[in-house]
Amino acid sequence: MSKYETNKFYWLQLKEDFFEEDAIAWLEEHENGERYSLFYLKLCLKSLKTKRNFNS
Repeated sequence: MSKYETNKFYWLQLKEDFFEEDAIAWLEEHENGERYSLFYLKLCLKSLKTKRNFNS
C-alpha cells in the first residue's frame, strides 16, 4: 500500500491574483507582513480538514 492510499490530501484553490488583492498587499506592506500572509495561508490549509471557510 503506497503512502497515497493511506493519507488524505486536500486542495486549496487560490485566485490567480491572490497576492495582488488589496487586503494581502496591504498586509505585506507592514513589518513582518509576509509572515502574516503566510500565517493566513496556513490557517486556510488547516481549515480544510474541518471544512471551515476563512475566505469569506
